[in-house]
Amino acid sequence: MNELEKSIFMTISWFDIFNYPLTAWEIYKFSIFNFQFSISESFTFKEIRENLENSENLKKLISYKNGFYFLRWRDELVKIRKERYLIAEKKYKKLLKIAKILSLLPFIKAIAVTNGLSYSNSQEEDDIDLFIITSKNRIWLARFFSILILKIFRARPTMAEKKDKICLNFFITEENLDLEKICLSEKNSLPDIYFIYWLAWLYPIYTDNEIW
Repeated sequence: MNELEKSIFMTISWFDIFNYPLTAWEIYKFSIFNFQFSISESFTFKEIRENLENSENLKKLISYKNGFYFLRWRDELVKIRKERYLIAEKKYKKLLKIAKILSLLPFIKAIAVTNGLSYSNSQEEDDIDLFIITSKNRIWLARFFSILILKIFRARPTMAEKKDKICLNFFITEENLDLEKICLSEKNSLPDIYFIYWLAWLYPIYTDNEIW
């Protein structure tokens, strides 16, 4: 395999962990080699698409169906992605009602969706995870009133029920937006890939001014 073929295969393999097939554009946009490793060159979308269509090495390892690429014998992922997209749409409708209320708190500067829902890969029983940016020195105040609002609307997850409930799983203040310090340290020249993708998939649903 050449470096481009490795990049394509490793990217598809990474997302296979989350049962998520990719389009050619997504393979280009979220190529795992964009984030690290020993190569200095970057690959164009045209190069990636041509390799997907013509590489004999890749044809032995990946398959294509309805616009999506995935590892061989994993055809069921196309159906799973479509099903989870529809589940995510329903969750977003429920989330936006509460998010609109949370955004009224003057010390909340931005709200984003994290984890599976952020890239429409939700399962039916999943809760809804939020990433919140607050004003300077207002993180605990923001957390207190956010929890209070969720309790009032019975939208906070419990041990008995978490489906469609809202989990306030990440707070940060506007003067601490550099998250590099919480990445895992590099190991064998590899960065914290999970954290990098987690950040890349954050989906903002509210932002105050231009903080995002």
